[in-house]
Amino acid sequence: MNTQRKGLIVFAIVCGIVGAGANFWLQQRQTRLGESGQQASMLFDQQLEAVTKRAEPGMASFRGRPVLINFWATWCAPCVKEMPALQALSARLAERGVTVIGLAVDSKEKAQRFLQERQIDYPVFLAGGAAVQTMSGLGNPAGGLPFTLLIDKTGKVQQHYLGQIPFEQLEQDLKRVAPAK
Repeated sequence: MNTQRKGLIVFAIVCGIVGAGANFWLQQRQTRLGESGQQASMLFDQQLEAVTKRAEPGMASFRGRPVLINFWATWCAPCVKEMPALQALSARLAERGVTVIGLAVDSKEKAQRFLQERQIDYPVFLAGGAAVQTMSGLGNPAGGLPFTLLIDKTGKVQQHYLGQIPFEQLEQDLKRVAPAK
């Protein structure tokens, strides 16, 4: 067998291995996203304490609707920076049937004071001690903040954003979840 033919055979074998590996990785990624869809559904079952009046019906009242859930804390500079934009977005998204929900990774007192000072009025709940574990199950194993989920009306996570929300990308993602009326 000549050298060129051996090289082609080796190249074909390497391509096959790479292709099989990529296929395995994609299947694992799809499985994890499917599992996070289930986890998102469990978010609505949690009995989280309301921080704002608009949160008083509880998380279960948002089941079956598209939501944008933002994990944040008063001590998180990127969280604080994006809050005014989330407040403005909240009113626009309500017209499309999407609710912005905050999950505070903080004490209730600090969160309430922060929200009042900045006039944030969308529903906010206290995420509690299980926040890091919850975020881990939803695609954020390090528990970094801010962490935002775009969940469709079936309870499936369509997109997650770690760090400040890329609002241009979010707008594109929203077209799939809640097209403008």
